[in-house]
Amino acid sequence: MIDGNSLINRAYYAFGGGGALTWNGNSTNATYGFLNMFFKAVGDIKPKYIAVAFDMRAKTFRHKMYTEYKATRKGMPDDLAVQFADLKELLKTMGVTILECEGYEADDIIGTLSKDCKYKAIILSADRDGLQLVDNCTELHLTKTGVTNMDVWNEDRIKLEYGLTPDQLIDLKALVGDKSDNVPGAMGVGDKTALELMREYGSLENIYKNLESIRESLREKLKTNKDMVFLSRDLVRIKLDVPCDSEIETFIFKTPMGKGIYDAFDSRGFKSLLKRPSLWTEDFYSEPPSLRAESEAIPTQEIKDLKELGKLLTADRLAISNDNTAWYVNNYQIPIRADLLSGGFDENEILKALKPIFESRIPKAVFDSKTLKEKHTINNVVVDVKICEHLLSSETNITPRKVTLADFELLQKLGREGMLGLYQQIELPLVEILVQMQNHGARVDLKALQSVSENLQAQIADLTAKIYAFAGENFNINSPQQLGEILFRKLGLETTRKTKTGWSTDEFELSKKAKLHPIVPQILRYRKVFKLYSTYIQGYKNLADGNGFVHSTFHNTATVTGRLSSSEPNLQNIPTRSEDAELIRKLFVSRFGGGKIISADYNQIELRLLAHFSQDPVMIKAFNENHDIHTETAMKVFDATAIEITPDMRRKAKAVNFGIVYGQTAFGLSENLGCSVSDAGKMIDKYFMEFSGAKKFLDKCRDDAIAKGYATTLFGRRRVIKELSSTNQQIVGFGMRAALNMPMQGSASDIIKKAMVTLQGKLGKCLLIAQVHDELIFDCPPDEIEKSSKIIKEVMENVTKLTVPLTVNIEVKETF
Repeated sequence: MIDGNSLINRAYYAFGGGGALTWNGNSTNATYGFLNMFFKAVGDIKPKYIAVAFDMRAKTFRHKMYTEYKATRKGMPDDLAVQFADLKELLKTMGVTILECEGYEADDIIGTLSKDCKYKAIILSADRDGLQLVDNCTELHLTKTGVTNMDVWNEDRIKLEYGLTPDQLIDLKALVGDKSDNVPGAMGVGDKTALELMREYGSLENIYKNLESIRESLREKLKTNKDMVFLSRDLVRIKLDVPCDSEIETFIFKTPMGKGIYDAFDSRGFKSLLKRPSLWTEDFYSEPPSLRAESEAIPTQEIKDLKELGKLLTADRLAISNDNTAWYVNNYQIPIRADLLSGGFDENEILKALKPIFESRIPKAVFDSKTLKEKHTINNVVVDVKICEHLLSSETNITPRKVTLADFELLQKLGREGMLGLYQQIELPLVEILVQMQNHGARVDLKALQSVSENLQAQIADLTAKIYAFAGENFNINSPQQLGEILFRKLGLETTRKTKTGWSTDEFELSKKAKLHPIVPQILRYRKVFKLYSTYIQGYKNLADGNGFVHSTFHNTATVTGRLSSSEPNLQNIPTRSEDAELIRKLFVSRFGGGKIISADYNQIELRLLAHFSQDPVMIKAFNENHDIHTETAMKVFDATAIEITPDMRRKAKAVNFGIVYGQTAFGLSENLGCSVSDAGKMIDKYFMEFSGAKKFLDKCRDDAIAKGYATTLFGRRRVIKELSSTNQQIVGFGMRAALNMPMQGSASDIIKKAMVTLQGKLGKCLLIAQVHDELIFDCPPDEIEKSSKIIKEVMENVTKLTVPLTVNIEVKETF
């Protein structure tokens, strides 16, 4: 039983988002990914009966029960939506049963089937909601990393890991809620607390019968949220009586398949599926012309004996890749798992045989060296196809593909585009550093984490109670629609701009109304505290290992400017310069006894780059004489002396400085400063009058981007700006801002990456553990702090020469 919506969504993002694979002008990446998961499961499980359940677009009984159900979900990307119809058509052609029922979700259909099933039942999904359906004859197989890998849950595993029965997981989820579906739960009751309550009392009814025996702070949260908790249970409980076709005997699925579906796969370019003989009847099977052409150009033979790989050690170049079904090394295809491909091997056997090849000094081309290096030692990679194609196209979703020896020609393409030095001296050596940084991880003080968690939960409960008191009723504070009803209808506050779902209740709009009613400051504070708790504290709790380390993944091809990004957890979105920021940052501590965290932050690097590129004499003089650039700007914009500049004037000048770097318009600056568009425009005009060199440079950036279609950095990195050719003026405006900003932001990115590469091997036991935009963060033992700080500062400030000095602020701290 397959949750169709869940798997196609998982496939869409796992296979590179939209536009990666196309057919008839539409994306096919989600369809292709779904079918890969489908046939992997068919090969592993060998089911007799298969049904795929889909949601329908109509609202369900849950929406009638709670109008805000799934209200916070973003709309489905257009290029994913169009793939549903194509996937369903392919499944029908394959003879797979599709089930839909208006008013119900796919989970409900699967629940009904699983309880009616007289066979062993397996649910295939990317969603943990199905855990409540597991019983002695039903398993849940969850997709995990690599898409085609599965995480198997049975009744025993649930009891072992949760200490609960599958049925009790319904009440557990009712307490916790579900952010993705906008199911409220009990505000301030986290995963750990909810689990403790369920293990002690066994059900919601028993929890509420025994409220007086529960500690006061938690008791108040449970009381306040009682209605929401029981509503949440009704929302998360999967229906078991959907009026759908449950005649299991009609769900037979048979392979091998015939020419109709073969041709359908061929026309969509699903080559890896065509290469699986076990899927196709022998009476017509032959390699399609597209595959024959490829194999004639680069002959591929299926290896029958892993010992044959030894002869590859005499090659002068190697191309290595895999696609979850086979490894490819030059002209050898090494299939994984004999039940999927003839001649298949266990992957451990393959990796053992490949180890000497990986570790040899023979030049190698691979698709994604970072992913490979995260798992294996692989030496002398000279072509990383993913990085090369990212540099050449500015795309951030590069589709995984077989690597061939022909990919060595990518180096010539980079040379022609002036990016070979950037690639060889910065991007390629950076890969090893990122893998090391991920392995080092950042240490979290688990006791402090728990203390902050409890503190924030108490604040959320207190703020919730105050907001309910001001409102005169309980409601979902996280629902903009319900909040709008309270503020603008019930309490009569002056209304704001309209959105698609009602009156705007965003932070900017509410901040303007903070003095109109005491509920507004409480809501603004609630949002801040709730975000700290849900985004940071819960995130770190879930991701920290047993020793308290979080190992963020750093992505090197995920932004068009060349900046790194990070995830799980995102260490680049930690708040800065506020009491809340301090609360989060103090959770990260040194792993060394007596050790310290060293922060090395480039000082106003983008403005220094603007001075360098523009050769504006006023800016250059200010930086070379070590003046405060924001005070200097304030003096020019407001026609004042240094002694006359107030903190507010400097604040406005700072906003102008950074607004100019980011191509901000007068309207954008006015929104930022809370002034009129006219006043903001005057400030920008005055800025460009005083800093005329900057104006000429930015005008040239715009003109060059229009003429060439791209903008460049100090090191030759290109950002292709497709938006400039749009007929939509808003999109063109975005492209213009990107053209103005790329030289500064992209160059800053290149500089800090080069510093990371240059620092490699110079710091002894001092470990680089994170990069946060213009800041490098190190974990340093006590006896190396002074020496390491000097080396870091010297390298970062001298990694490249500008017309103005690069300066770095070094801080040695107990925490981040």
